[in-house]
Amino acid sequence: MEPISLAAGLELAPLLKQAEDERSTAPAIADFTLAELTEALRGHGVPTYRARQLFQGIHGRVARDWDELTVLPAALRRDLAAEYRLPALTVRAEQHSTDGTVKLLLAAPDGQTIETVHIPAQVTTESGRTATRLTVCVSSQAGCALACKFCATGEMGFARDLTAGEIVEQIYRAETPGAPRRVDNVVFMGMG
Repeated sequence: MEPISLAAGLELAPLLKQAEDERSTAPAIADFTLAELTEALRGHGVPTYRARQLFQGIHGRVARDWDELTVLPAALRRDLAAEYRLPALTVRAEQHSTDGTVKLLLAAPDGQTIETVHIPAQVTTESGRTATRLTVCVSSQAGCALACKFCATGEMGFARDLTAGEIVEQIYRAETPGAPRRVDNVVFMGMG
C-alpha cells in the first residue's frame, strides 16, 4: 500500500486546534445501551418504544444527525439534541489513497483526536470468485502509553480509552447507508 499524505496545503495543527475549540460535555447518545436509553427516555415521560426506535436509528440505520431520525417526533428530536451529542465524533481530515484506502482524523468533543482507516481489498473466495472486502481499523484509545521514540502517537502519551460509542461510530463511518459494501472485518488498534 502506498503512503497516504495530507492534501496539498492542509496543515494538521489548525485542525487539532479546531477540535479543541469545539469541546462539549453533552454525552454521546451512541454510548447508551438500549436499557440505558429506555431509562433516560422514561425519565422524560417518553414511551419505551421510542427508545427502541432511537437505538435502531443510531445503530441500525446509522443516523448521523438528529434530523435523520424521522421516526421520532420533531419535538423529541429537539429535546434530545439539546441534551445529547449525535454524532460522537467529527471528521477533521480525510485522506484517500489510489488503492481506495481512506484514513480519517476524527475529533471528540474533549479535543482528543484519533484515526480510523478503511481498507478495501479484492480477495478470491474458496469457490474461486473475486469479492471485495472492507476492513476497518478502529482506534480504541487516544494516545499511547508505550512512548516509543519512533512513533508520533507514542510521544503524545496516553490520554484516555475511547467510549463504546466512539468506537462503533468509526465502523459506522465506513458502513453508511447506500454504500457499495459493508464492513467485513474490524481490526482494533491503540491510536493508529
